Amino acid sequence: MAKVNVCIYCGESDKKFCRAHILPLSLGTFENQPTLLNKVCAECDNRIGNYEDHFTHTGLAALLRPTIGLAEDKNRSPFRRGHVGHKPIDMKINYLGTDDVLLEPDGIRDSDLSPVMPLPQLHLTYADGKKKPIRIKPESFTSADVSRIIGETIPKQIAVFGVTNEQYKLICDAFCQAGRTLNGKQEVRPPTDKPVLPVLTTGTFTFDKRYFQAIAKIAFHYYLGVNLGNCYMNGSEDVFNPVRQFIRYGEGDPKSFVIQKEGYFIDDLRIGWRPPFYGHILIAEVSNKCIKVKAQFFVGPDIDPPYYEVLLCQKPFIISIQPTTFGHNYVYIEPKKRRKYAGTIHQLGVNNRIIIPSRFR
Repeated sequence: MAKVNVCIYCGESDKKFCRAHILPLSLGTFENQPTLLNKVCAECDNRIGNYEDHFTHTGLAALLRPTIGLAEDKNRSPFRRGHVGHKPIDMKINYLGTDDVLLEPDGIRDSDLSPVMPLPQLHLTYADGKKKPIRIKPESFTSADVSRIIGETIPKQIAVFGVTNEQYKLICDAFCQAGRTLNGKQEVRPPTDKPVLPVLTTGTFTFDKRYFQAIAKIAFHYYLGVNLGNCYMNGSEDVFNPVRQFIRYGEGDPKSFVIQKEGYFIDDLRIGWRPPFYGHILIAEVSNKCIKVKAQFFVGPDIDPPYYEVLLCQKPFIISIQPTTFGHNYVYIEPKKRRKYAGTIHQLGVNNRIIIPSRFR
């Protein structure tokens, strides 16, 4: 008799199934990464993928993915456009004597710190001193955009940032076509190619429940996909029903499942050691009391990210078991050394020591 696949989330079997990942694909592919085969239907996987999209476009991932070499088309950057129901991320700094210029991560650089650069924008300064940065798309900027942006109140000064010389010319042409004279009181300042160090002065990351649903999914799939002990469970057990309902349907209070904490849960990191490049660390703690996963994303040389404790279930076993812990480090390969994969996975050593292969040091 053929084996019937049942989705651990919706409980249905008459659907197309997929290979569900532990980390979102937007965080890169890792060599020999485990997946869940025939456990999640394509419909549930797509819905959960929307929550993961929120995770990678509204939090720390949005800031660091360009540095790690995972950035997508800049026109989809969450610093340039709204994403998953949120406004664009505002990252501002005093730049060339002008307050509140909007910035975005500028990708990989040869220096240790990846700079940020002004994103394409008009910066309007009015006679009363008020200032207003406005995102623009230089390639499609028209006279209609000029009229819409400027409106009835004429700015004292109009500065342009984050554009090439060719884009700058297109913007000037659009102003001329709109009948706006760039005189002494309305000066379009030429762009600059000088980078800025990544100082986040007024940046705001906006989360909602979907952010924590994505973290809970990563933890749940990690436990199911990487469990190394004799206490393996397939994810469909009743004890997992609350966390499944939270991940798939958003039922329940996020704090009942995911707790954000400061600091580190790995001893190597507690004493001040930092890996030479970025990665993610996950540990599962399994006992008769509960099954819990700790996750810390983007652990690296120059940032102290928060970590998350995810409660998957309580009192999971009827019989007594020996408590066990297992963990892994997802290590990114430096972009210039990559071939097929963004990184590799390494099991943590004795007492959860981080093992970094010599080629990563």
